[in-house]
Amino acid sequence: MSTDIHDVDAETYREVAGDGLTLLWFWAEWSEPCEAMEPAVADAAAEHPELFVARVDAEDHGDLLAEFGTDSVPTTVLLEDGEPVRVFEGGLPSLELERELLERTPA
Repeated sequence: MSTDIHDVDAETYREVAGDGLTLLWFWAEWSEPCEAMEPAVADAAAEHPELFVARVDAEDHGDLLAEFGTDSVPTTVLLEDGEPVRVFEGGLPSLELERELLERTPA
């Protein structure tokens, strides 16, 4: 796992997601799509230093995943100042994520 991706749980995610942009990535160890998605998440973390990337084990924190209206993995949630602005279920659509990030960061 990239050092730019931080493991968080239901409690610590609230501490880190308060300011700025946070990408909350729900994953499961057994999920092949989650494993395949890790390079795209790592790329987003590396290319956008203003983005805090947090990984949550959906097996252990399914209640937090349910707060975002889903129970499937992988799911990524883009938060701005702690508020969800976009939920991506399934594979991470890199172009859509990039567009969202560019809209929310200064030029």
